[in-house]
Amino acid sequence: MDRTSVMNQGIIQGLFDNGLMGIEIPEEYGGVGAGFTTACLCIEELAKIDPSVSAGVDVHNTVVNNTLKFWGSDELKEELMPRLATQHFGSFCLSEAGSGSDAFSLQTKATASPDGSYYTVTGNKMWISNAEHAEIFLVFASIDLSLGYKGITCFAIPKELGAWKWVRTRTNSASGPAARALWLSTTWRCLPSTC
Repeated sequence: MDRTSVMNQGIIQGLFDNGLMGIEIPEEYGGVGAGFTTACLCIEELAKIDPSVSAGVDVHNTVVNNTLKFWGSDELKEELMPRLATQHFGSFCLSEAGSGSDAFSLQTKATASPDGSYYTVTGNKMWISNAEHAEIFLVFASIDLSLGYKGITCFAIPKELGAWKWVRTRTNSASGPAARALWLSTTWRCLPSTC
């Protein structure tokens, strides 16, 4: 995995099979139903063996799953949490080229259709954790750039909805694995219930 910078599918399946991808997801959605401390302990133990795998599990559990758990609608929880607990990696898409540490200045836009039945989300995201393995993407976009951070919302976008374009970059280093920057550039049509 270190040479190719790609996670082994067998390891990913093992993480799901052992309940490590739904640690804080309630049991009613197929998760373990444990707390944050348990998640931290599992992530710490995984890091002793492989920090990269641990980081993927950390982002999936503490960022993706908890975003849906605390702020997602009941409809989204019922649809996505069982998938995130048992079979699908999630990805958190916040950073952009001009808004890495200043997330409030993101430029990805979400525009409602004239009849309000869907949103078109357009923009670029970079440095997206778990992106290569994800089936569900939490994409942050502004519904009104003039509102600053108050216009930002999060869309849960299944991979099958997107026309994803990945740009990979390599380091100039001759030693060690290639570093990858993932760039997401696409337009999606999302139902209002996904935000």
